Amino acid sequence: MLKADYKTESRKDFTSIISEYTFFQEHSTEHKSILCQMKTKFKSADYLKKNGIRILDFGGGDGELLKDLYKQCNLAEFSPFLYLLEPVEKYQNEARDKLIKEGYEGLKILSKIEECEDNSLDLILVNHVLYYVKDLNETVTKLLNKLNSNGKLWIVIGNDKNTLIKLWKEIFVRFMEDSPYFLKEDLEKVLTGKEVCILESEVNSIFEFENTVENRGKMMRFLLGKYATLIKDEVIRKMTESYEKGNHLKLPLVDSFISIGKT
Repeated sequence: MLKADYKTESRKDFTSIISEYTFFQEHSTEHKSILCQMKTKFKSADYLKKNGIRILDFGGGDGELLKDLYKQCNLAEFSPFLYLLEPVEKYQNEARDKLIKEGYEGLKILSKIEECEDNSLDLILVNHVLYYVKDLNETVTKLLNKLNSNGKLWIVIGNDKNTLIKLWKEIFVRFMEDSPYFLKEDLEKVLTGKEVCILESEVNSIFEFENTVENRGKMMRFLLGKYATLIKDEVIRKMTESYEKGNHLKLPLVDSFISIGKT
C-alpha cells in the first residue's frame, strides 16, 4: 500500500536538522557524484541547449546543486530561467545569494508547484526529495504536467544497494513495522501505467566520518528526523559495525538516477 494517506506530520522536518544535513554534505561525496552525472546528461541533451531554458529545482535546499549546475554547465550562455521550490527561508536566502555570486540574479523562489505553468519547463531536478512528500502520486503527476513536450524530470533516489536506505528499512521494520517515507519501490508503482519514457542509471558515492557517539547521532537524526529518538546508540553501533574502517564509518551510497520524459 502506498503511503499517501499518512498525515503531514509524518513528513521529515528539515528545519530541525539543518546542522545534521550540513554534516552529511561535508562528509559525503554524493553531491559531487550526482553533479557529475547531471553534467554528463546535460552535455548530451540537445533539447536543453537553447536560449531561455527553464529549469526548476524541486525541494532544492540551499541551492548548491542548482548553483553548481549553472556554473559548471555554462548555463549563462543559454539565458536561463531558474526556479527553486524550497519551503525553508534560510535555504531560500542562501540559494539566492549563491546564484547572485555566480552572476545570476533572476532566481525565482516558489512556495508551491502550482506557481509554475503547465507545459512550461524544460528540466525539473528532484534530488532526494520524494521520500518526504505528502502524496507521491499527486506530486509526480503535477511535476510531469509542468514539463513541456520535450522536457525531462530527473529524479535521484536511493535504491536498495544504498546503505542508508538499508538502515532506514531495518529501523522502521524493527520499530514501526512500516516506513513513514516513500521509497524507490513506491515511485516505481506510481510510474507504472503513466505515459512516460524512463531511463535509469546508478550513481555511486561514499558517506564517511569518524565513528563517535556524537557523529552516529548526527547520522541518525539526518536519516530519521524526529524518529531518531526511537533507537539507542548501542543499536546503531551494532547495525553499522560491518562498515567500520579503523576509527571511521564508511558507508557506500548507491542512488538511482531516473530520467523521465513524456511520450
